[in-house]
Amino acid sequence: MRERTQEIARLRRGFDDRVRGLLNADSRTKLAELRTNHRSAWADSLATTIGDPAAMAETRAKLLADKREALQHLPNYHAIRQLQQEFSRDYQRLTDHRKDRLQVHAKSWAESLDTFGMQTFEPPFTASDIVEFPDIPGTDPIKSNQSATSPPQGLIINDVTWHDDNTFGEINDFNRWAGCDVSVGIDFESPSSGFLNVAISMKNLVNQIWVRGTDNFGLSSANISLDHHVFVRVLRGDQRVTSFKTVFSQTWVQLEGDDFNFTFPPIPAGPAVFATDFADALHAGEKVQILGGCETVIHTDVTDMDCTARVNMWWQLQKLWVWLS
Repeated sequence: MRERTQEIARLRRGFDDRVRGLLNADSRTKLAELRTNHRSAWADSLATTIGDPAAMAETRAKLLADKREALQHLPNYHAIRQLQQEFSRDYQRLTDHRKDRLQVHAKSWAESLDTFGMQTFEPPFTASDIVEFPDIPGTDPIKSNQSATSPPQGLIINDVTWHDDNTFGEINDFNRWAGCDVSVGIDFESPSSGFLNVAISMKNLVNQIWVRGTDNFGLSSANISLDHHVFVRVLRGDQRVTSFKTVFSQTWVQLEGDDFNFTFPPIPAGPAVFATDFADALHAGEKVQILGGCETVIHTDVTDMDCTARVNMWWQLQKLWVWLS
């Protein structure tokens, strides 16, 4: 994750430098006048349209059409748009979701297994974990995080709302990514030495995913990448080893700055079984935590727009299998 974030930061710095070279003093002055005039026109229109949604929408649509027409006359405008398209393409490539390591099976997966040496756990579970990231003061774009766990029921709630209001097209806008993972599981003592294998049965109870964006009248654009994963994690001292399976991944590219509002259909409820193995062997008597959970990751690049994304996912960890090989 850190490497991907650094790559995106390098990509953005290069893009900003190239845009600065195309935005001369005259262009910057005209852009500032454009923002001021359009905001004043919108504020003035509210005196007669407020309380009338149809009239407000009509006025806003006209102002945005006027904005696009005015932008066409900026020096190097089309070259800047071409750079935005190039940036969005490279951005989407960098935010492709991670390589999955969890294998997915039908809920009847365990029925045909040789269960010798396999331990099975069901609620109530004894361990839980919630991690919000990045853990860097002043950079957190999460507007609210209502994530929670209930180990006795195996309940996992990942409820994150991300928000970025980039009103004036700030070059140094650090609110580019955020996320949270939530999990429940067990405290486990290895009965013998061997390589750890884990499987979890997960059922989806609630899923809501939506993104919204509002144009702020400048050189507007938005790139939003949203991923939601199921994972199995082993906590071994201060080491976290995690295997993921992506259940939702989507990138939105909005180069024209138009308002947008997308709500996505539910994912299958399941349950499904997710299984993995771990490369480092455990020692007999070693104590670890084994967790099953979900993670939301949001990467964004927003200019002159006010954008919000929400992921509200409720999962239930119904069963956990552990065996050594």
